Amino acid sequence: MSRSAWIDGILDFCYPNRCDCCGSLIPYRAVICEECRVQLEKLTISYTDWCRSETTQPIPWRHLITVYAYQALAREGILAMKEGHRQFAVHLAQKLSLIAVKELPLSQIDFVTWVPIAKRRRAEQGYGHSEYLAKQLAARLYLPVKGGLLVQEHTQQRQHHNKTAKEREAFAQRFHKTNADLTGKTILLCDDVLTTGHTLRRCVSLLQEMGADTVYGAVGACRLIEQQVSISKGDTA
Repeated sequence: MSRSAWIDGILDFCYPNRCDCCGSLIPYRAVICEECRVQLEKLTISYTDWCRSETTQPIPWRHLITVYAYQALAREGILAMKEGHRQFAVHLAQKLSLIAVKELPLSQIDFVTWVPIAKRRRAEQGYGHSEYLAKQLAARLYLPVKGGLLVQEHTQQRQHHNKTAKEREAFAQRFHKTNADLTGKTILLCDDVLTTGHTLRRCVSLLQEMGADTVYGAVGACRLIEQQVSISKGDTA
């Protein structure tokens, strides 16, 4: 047994690692189990799939990349992210980085930022999940990161409490800009899930008001049209 394998064996024993999607034990240096990895491939979608459901409102970002449909194991992984687990974010960053190389003009992007969460929520989670995803992605793309550009005011209400698109549009007004000067900047904005797009639209518009020239988007998963219809029928995902 090699020295590294011996060390991994000790780590597995002392710090058992679990898959964020199914909870099964996995090797210390793994991020998800192999079975979940195979099942997740069946959920792979493109930004075009989401765009087919979005024809009524202007889209302020130049282009967006995504990995999965927000359902089944992908939903479980993202919910785990929001509960403070980080392995699925690493997995998403790995997948997003491969797509970004193919679809985004990386040489033109000045930095990566993220959709913020309220300070109180961040304290409850122990970290900001979209921030962590953004930093993991930026590291793989060799891009700088820049935070503190947008703020979210605290509210007891959660996004899934808003069933209609109109309610979600109003809820997106909880995001506000800062005094940062982004004149002429090209930015990659990260978030965990794209549903109706109201949160991302609001944040992109704020960045543009601060001077940003172009904003690209990167999200872990998208809720497709058949899922969006279920929001008004009581789906609390």
